[in-house]
This record gives sequence, structure tokens and C-alpha cells, in this order.
Amino acid sequence: DAEVDVASTKQHFLWSKWGRTRFANKADNSGKEQQDDDAVTVVAAPESAKIDGPQPVGLLGLFRFFTRPECVLDWIGLLAAAVAGTAQPLMSFLFGRITQDFVTFGATLNRARDTSNPVQQAQAQASLPTAAAAFKYSAALNASILVYIADVCLSVGMLVCTYTYMMIWVYTGEVNAQRIRERYLTSILRQDIAYFDNVGAGEVTTRILDDTHVVQ
Repeated sequence: DAEVDVASTKQHFLWSKWGRTRFANKADNSGKEQQDDDAVTVVAAPESAKIDGPQPVGLLGLFRFFTRPECVLDWIGLLAAAVAGTAQPLMSFLFGRITQDFVTFGATLNRARDTSNPVQQAQAQASLPTAAAAFKYSAALNASILVYIADVCLSVGMLVCTYTYMMIWVYTGEVNAQRIRERYLTSILRQDIAYFDNVGAGEVTTRILDDTHVVQ
């Protein structure tokens, strides 16, 4: 019985040693396979594929959420802004014409009074009535245009055009800012819970309010 116990104990010891060795070899092989898989995974993900932070978009990318009618409205607003912007240069142009009329008539009058050159003085005196009539007509015409057309029509036109383009741009900007907020919030709510580990307190609210206002 003692010899049988010794033999069975020795056999059990050998089997246990062989099992531990085999298990250790399997563990080493599994570790090597896992390392190989990790190495393949790292190689498969190039550095160029990593996206760090938000990517900038072009000027036309800001209008990606616009509908076709809103694009048409923006073009109308652009035209109204151009018309409203031409009012001030037109007023300066009319003032320049009136000033030029005074300068031309004043130069003819000075030549008619200049006694140092009798020939030029005689020519100026002969053309003085014609110059006076031309001055009266041109000055009256430019003054009438400035008063009746520039002051009245341009003022009303500037009011209408300015109101039009401001209303259109504020409306389209607010509507599309609202779309951006909704889509951003929808995208945030679809994220995994681990996404919010790297998001600071109030960052979502800040992006929804401030960033969309900058886009608007």
C-alpha cells in the first residue's frame, strides 16, 4: 500500500507539472498572439487618419443648412444692400455737380474782371451772359434733383432697402442657427456615455449658444 501511494503521488506530481507547463505555454502563445493583433491594429491605424479637434469649413460650408428659398432671399437681401449702399455716393455726386457749376461760373466771372489781359477779358465778357444762363439752368436742375429725387426718393428707398436686407438676413441667420443647434444637440444625445468624460461642465451649452451665434 505504501508503494502504491508513493507511485500514485509521483504520477500525480508529474501530471500536475506537465499540466502547469502546458498551461504556461498556452498562456505565452496567447500573449504573443494578442501582441501580434495589437501590433497589426496599431499599424492599420495611420497617423493621418486621426482627427484632432473640430475641422474648419469654407465660406460656402456655412450655408449648408440653407434651403433653396432662403438662398433666394439672401440674394434679394444682397441686392437691397447694394442699392442702399449707392445712396450716399449718389448724394456726393450731385453735390459735386453743383459745386462744379459754381466753380465754372466763378472762373468765367474772374476772367471778365481781369484787366491784365484785355483780349481774354473781352472774350469772357462776351460769354458771360451765356455762362450765367448755363449756370442758372444747371444749378437749378441739380438742386431740384438733389431735393426732390435724392432727399425724398433716396431717403425712402434707403429706408425700404435697409429694412429689407436687415430683415432677410436676420431671419435666415436665426432660422439656420436654430437648425444648427437642433442638429448639434441631436448628435450629442446620440453619443456614448463615455463621450461626456472629456466634455467639461457647460461646454455643450456654450457651444449651442455662443458658437451658433458666431455662425449667425
